[in-house]
Amino acid sequence: MKILVVVASGLHIGFVGCYGNDWVVTPNLDRLAAESVVFDQHIAANPQPDAAVRIWQTGRYLLPMPGEIVLPTQAKHQERFSALKGNGVVCNELRLQVPRAETDSRKSRVVLSEVLERWTVQKNSLLQLEVEMLQHAEVTPEESPELYEDDEDGEPVEENEKEFQTRQQHYAAMVNRFDQWLGRLLDEVERVSRADAYFLLTTYSGHSLGEHSLLSPSWSHLHEEIIHIPLIIRLPRSAEAGRRVFALTQPVDILPTLRELFGLLPAAGHGQSLLPLLHGKTNRIRAYTCTGLQAGEHIQWNLRSPEWSFHFPVQPPAGENGREPLLYVWPDDRWEVNNLHQHHLEWAERLERTLHAFVEATRAAGPFQPPPLPDFITREEDAQKDESDPTEGGA
Repeated sequence: MKILVVVASGLHIGFVGCYGNDWVVTPNLDRLAAESVVFDQHIAANPQPDAAVRIWQTGRYLLPMPGEIVLPTQAKHQERFSALKGNGVVCNELRLQVPRAETDSRKSRVVLSEVLERWTVQKNSLLQLEVEMLQHAEVTPEESPELYEDDEDGEPVEENEKEFQTRQQHYAAMVNRFDQWLGRLLDEVERVSRADAYFLLTTYSGHSLGEHSLLSPSWSHLHEEIIHIPLIIRLPRSAEAGRRVFALTQPVDILPTLRELFGLLPAAGHGQSLLPLLHGKTNRIRAYTCTGLQAGEHIQWNLRSPEWSFHFPVQPPAGENGREPLLYVWPDDRWEVNNLHQHHLEWAERLERTLHAFVEATRAAGPFQPPPLPDFITREEDAQKDESDPTEGGA
């Protein structure tokens, strides 16, 4: 069993063709998606880098709570798959910067080729390539002029909108460069593995280009562009190619999936193997997702169901400094623009209670037992239902 994991740090899901983008040229991402199973609703459990790595290591949620002291860790520099190494799996990791100069590109290809060759000679082996460029590197218009053509019709553009467009253009050029690198990687993997390996592409968190700072200011750091992340898995010989998985999944599911692929027994944790979804044997493994983040002194949680995205300010308390909860219809309001919290206060209260119960469940001893999703039927809707159907209700 051979598995290659590519972590494209900071990959914004809105710039990937198989997730709806139609203007950034990414033929290799498109090629990979066409040969793979695409997970449409993969939601980060904690987008903070160290926390995200620990979630991969343990298969357990790491949701912050008020009053807890979270000590700094070096998890980002620890082995992601130490739980596999003690069970006969050879694991290696390599951090890469997509090279800018052609000379560096040739050197990078030689190093990568050598690493891939070593990966393929092992019986049970996992190689993780972490590409650190999408959230750091800068690209100038001169490097990718075709992505900087001005499509404006001459009408005036507000300064915030103009800055947002510029960020989009710069980021699109970086995604294009990453896509070119990915194409070379796919060719090299095909050469050394003869299509016998699993190929997994994902990221720890998305990337903000100003959607909720420049365009629609928000207190939350857990909006769509940050927590909705790509997950694309190509099976050996492209089995199940073209399958779309609409089930809600999270990074806590990565370790259980890898353990099952390597023939290891399940370990105690909060996630579930994705193999039944990969092969179409089930269409759901959870009713909702939970995400948490500590940003400075502020703690925030998010609960996402197939119908709603609920943002809750845990610390400071709700309402302080205008930090009221946020509620969005999802996926209709995908980029979370219209806050409906005041229109559905009862629903928001139920979701808040569910979030608290879920976080408590992640800390309880024994098997993980998340609370059920509340029933979204209000008293008003019950009354309307009774009035419209005389067979329901009273005797």
